[in-house]
Amino acid sequence: MNSSARPVPVNTVDRTAFRDMCAHFARREIAPRWQEADRTRTFPREFLVAAARAGLIGITADEALGGAGLGCYEEAIAMEEMSKINPNLAVAVLCKTSRDRSCTNTARPNKKTSRGA
Repeated sequence: MNSSARPVPVNTVDRTAFRDMCAHFARREIAPRWQEADRTRTFPREFLVAAARAGLIGITADEALGGAGLGCYEEAIAMEEMSKINPNLAVAVLCKTSRDRSCTNTARPNKKTSRGA
């Protein structure tokens, strides 16, 4: 695939500041929850609510769909910083984003996808 075929993120951010924000979020929201979640074998739903409020779910989704319109690089920064505290909860955010992405593609049948649908 040539570089002109890749989608370009709509928005940009100061990546150092974004990394700092993600690290702060991880310390504030993941650190106090992960041990309890592992011990009780329950998922802390309030964590996903906090991640959504912080803008960390749907990082690559269009703003018109409620996302941030950022790129995969920023998504990787968020996953990296959250994974430093607990990779399980970081992956939960990634899975939620991926699920939402697939639902968005099927919700807009006129949009071309890689499957040609």
